[in-house]
Formats: sequence, C-alpha cells, structure tokens
Amino acid sequence: IQAAILLVKFGLFKKEVEARQLVGAEYSELLRENCPEIITPFIEKNNTSVYAQYTIQVKNRDELQRLLKNEGIPTAVHYPVCLNQQPAIKTSEFNLPVSESLANKVMSLPMHPYLKDSDLTFISNKLKQFAW
Repeated sequence: IQAAILLVKFGLFKKEVEARQLVGAEYSELLRENCPEIITPFIEKNNTSVYAQYTIQVKNRDELQRLLKNEGIPTAVHYPVCLNQQPAIKTSEFNLPVSESLANKVMSLPMHPYLKDSDLTFISNKLKQFAW
C-alpha cells in the first residue's frame, strides 16, 4: 500500500516542491514585513529549498509556542538538544555556543504545500501579535 501511495506522490513531487517554495517565500515576505524581530530562513542566491520545515528564530520561543498553540497553530522544535549535549557523546571538550543558543531559539511553523494565503496571513498576524 505504501508503494502505491508513494507512486502517486512521486508524480506530484515537482509541483509540491514548487508549492513549498512559494509557501516558504510568502512566509518570509510576511514575516519580514510584519515581524522584523523574527529571523527567517536564509537561502543563498541561486539556491533553493524544499522547506521540509519552515524554521524561524525567536527570543521567546517557549512562550510564543504556548500562545500559538492556544490559537490552534502547531509548532515544533526538531532539534532541542545540541549534538555536543546528546548523552552518547556528551563531553566537556566541545564548546558550541552558537548551536546551544540556537537550540533555545528555533521553532518550526506549519509547513506543507497546501497552505493557503489566508493560513499564512493568520499565522503571521498571530506572530506579529505575540512576537515581542
């Protein structure tokens, strides 16, 4: 069954990647306009992203996540613990201050190729309201 589903999805792959890129670009534009304190993903010139996640950086992540959840907007933190702090390799030999700082600031917003402009506007308006 999974193979049958994936065969259908494979035919949609190019369109879904393009749609994700449009959603990511719209998120970035709305957030840059409405929430300059939020750091959006940076894509180098002449590069693209499939936006498996749309991850932003904020100073007040935990509080912002709670407020967004109350508004019905799910968020996720995909890598809350830095590599040097993982139990398997935790050691005092590694000092990764940038990684450790980012682990406390990053969160991913809802992301899929079928997000509507109205969804993106709603999310960005809530971020504008809450991201102080």
